[in-house]
Amino acid sequence: MDPFVEEWVAEFAATADRSPDAMCLRGSDGRVSYVNDAALEMVGAPDVSAVNNAADWIFGTVDSQDGPISRAVASGVWTGDVELMSLRHDEPIPVWVSAYVVTGRHAATAMVALVCRDLSGRFDRERRLFEVAVAADAHAREQRAVADLSRIALTASSSEVMRTATDAALSLMGMKCAVIFEPAFPDRSELIAVAYSGPDGSPPPISLARRSHAAAALQAGEAIVCADRDTETRFPTEFMHARNVRSGAAVVIEGIGEAWGVLAVYGSETRGFDDGELAFLQTVAGVVSAAVLRHDLENELRRRILHDPLTGLPNRVLVRQRIDDVKTHGNPYPIALLVIDLDNFKMINDTLGHSVGDRTLQVVADVLAGAAGARDTVSRFGGDEFVVLHRGSDAVGLARRILAELADPFDIDGYDITVSASIGVALDERFEADADDLIRRADSAMYVAKRTGASGFSVFGAHVVRTEHGHR
Repeated sequence: MDPFVEEWVAEFAATADRSPDAMCLRGSDGRVSYVNDAALEMVGAPDVSAVNNAADWIFGTVDSQDGPISRAVASGVWTGDVELMSLRHDEPIPVWVSAYVVTGRHAATAMVALVCRDLSGRFDRERRLFEVAVAADAHAREQRAVADLSRIALTASSSEVMRTATDAALSLMGMKCAVIFEPAFPDRSELIAVAYSGPDGSPPPISLARRSHAAAALQAGEAIVCADRDTETRFPTEFMHARNVRSGAAVVIEGIGEAWGVLAVYGSETRGFDDGELAFLQTVAGVVSAAVLRHDLENELRRRILHDPLTGLPNRVLVRQRIDDVKTHGNPYPIALLVIDLDNFKMINDTLGHSVGDRTLQVVADVLAGAAGARDTVSRFGGDEFVVLHRGSDAVGLARRILAELADPFDIDGYDITVSASIGVALDERFEADADDLIRRADSAMYVAKRTGASGFSVFGAHVVRTEHGHR
């Protein structure tokens, strides 16, 4: 070695031996004269000779115009990011390097000092920060989607909520399709797609007996993940093959006392689903569950407001609404209101008890529903008073039919029950009467029939009252 260069190497080594940074001296001829322990550890070399043997592999060639040696020789000093190669792993090592010429003009070969700081940790931190930022952004988008879905669920129909839910699951999870299945009623023998987002249109019904992916989740009552349809052994995968999807996750939508349905998402590639993704799906399913429950409760409340609790028939409120509807939209025939009052119900109630009395009212409700037309409204106003809104052409014929069918005795708890009734009929030929006025007219005609004897009817209309008795 040039004695002049050897002196520089010795002076450099005295400092570099204790440096935590990787430091080495490399000449413009490519030879490495010195490497400290930190540099040996970084590149995975046992000693300087191993570094020399692979110097071009580790540092790159000295004549590379982009390399630190050429740049330092040209300008005296250069700093920047480069990659060294690891002998241990045959992988690049990202480093920040400061390269500067340490020999004077008398040296035959320029000697360049390289001070290298490993940037792998920084890149790892940056990658972790990026991953955290991506995860935080995804979580924020999921939270916004759930908030929007929850807001819609307060007022929208359950079908609209379910469509929004499948759209959200599809877009936020990057899936090919998303579907909500509900067991078909009343026998729950197959799954019906009630909401779907994705290509190819909504899927056809799936037999529950085939234990598809969704059926397996429904019957297990918990989330089920299928990472690869081709290796799946727990259930048949015909549905996944038919939709050309390879992986999926299904979560249960809870109902009252039992599972209401299933929310499932499917992707084109084989993949697993992490806890965060399953939690998001379950949150969406929870919002759908709440919306369905709200809708069911509203329907039940509306039904109770508009129906008699004992017989299930419409009540006075609903009859008034339907009379108003006829006045607004018309009817092919003049409408008629029939008020039916049972003549001997108090005696049945007093002698046989309220249980038999209640069953009698239920049987009478069935008789009236069977006698009335498909477009008629049979209702109970309370006590033993029933009202029929007749939209057909023969109100008198309906009154006679009711009396005839009530004349047949029926058995309740071993008692042979016979019911008689008085019926008042009021006609509204021009749809001019309001509901209360029409009810008063029919009620008045009913009392006329009751005064003239049991089991009969009277017709009120055009200031004429006609009374006719039924036959037993």
